[in-house]
Amino acid sequence: MHSLSKNIHAIVLTLAFAVAIAGFTASGAVAQATKLVFEERAADSKVAQEFETNGRIEIS
Repeated sequence: MHSLSKNIHAIVLTLAFAVAIAGFTASGAVAQATKLVFEERAADSKVAQEFETNGRIEIS
């Protein structure tokens, strides 16, 4: 009987995790977090470099 109770608790816990993961995925939170991470990295790679000059600069 004790073994059956442990198995039922394990099944209920597994189902609770599955429902929580499905809800989190369906809410779009994963997509938003991924988008924010990659946007931040893209912004980091576009950091301007400043330097002084006395002449004309041509950027091509």
